Amino acid sequence: MAEDHIEDQFEATSDPAATDPNTDFPLEGCDIFKVSESELAAIADTAPSLHTLCGARVARISRNLVIKKSPLTLPSEAEAMKLVAQKTSIYLPRVYRSFLVYGTGGIYDSTGYIVMSYVDGVCLSQCWEKLLPDERENIIGQVAEIIWQLQYLHIPLPGPIGGGPSNRRWFSAYGSGPFTSVSDFED
Repeated sequence: MAEDHIEDQFEATSDPAATDPNTDFPLEGCDIFKVSESELAAIADTAPSLHTLCGARVARISRNLVIKKSPLTLPSEAEAMKLVAQKTSIYLPRVYRSFLVYGTGGIYDSTGYIVMSYVDGVCLSQCWEKLLPDERENIIGQVAEIIWQLQYLHIPLPGPIGGGPSNRRWFSAYGSGPFTSVSDFED
C-alpha cells in the first residue's frame, strides 16, 4: 500500500472547490499585506487546491489571489517573475508577496511561498486533445515567442535574480556564488 502513496505524489490533483464560483475563500476581502506569513503558510495548506504535485501546492485564497507553496521554491523565482513581467510582453501573474519558512526539511530546509494573482482559464493538459490543429499551432507559436523573449532578456549578473548563491541542478545543494561578474562565474 505504500507504493500507492508514492504513485499518488506523481499525479496532479486539484479540488473542484478552487474553481467553484460559490466557494468562500479564506482571505476574500482581506488586505494581503496585513496577513502574517504564518497565517499565509497555514492557509496554503487548507485553502482549495488548484494544483498539487510532488510537494508543490497552488491554493486559491481569494477570488483574485493564489498562493504557491513548495520546498523547491526560492525567493529568486518570485524575483524572476517580476523581472519577466517588467521587461517582456509575456503575461505572468502579478506577484504580491514571497517569503521562506525555515526548518521545514527538504534540500534547502525551507518552504517557499509566493502570493500572486489568480488567472482564470483551462489548463492545456485538460483541453489539448480537443483543440483544432490551427488552435494548437497558435499556442505553439505563442510558446515560441515566449522562449524567444526569454532568450533575449538581458540579466546584468549571473546567478539568481535578486542575488544570493546559485543552487539546483548545475550547482551543489549548498550553492555557489554570488557572482560579481560573468568572468567570476566562469572562473
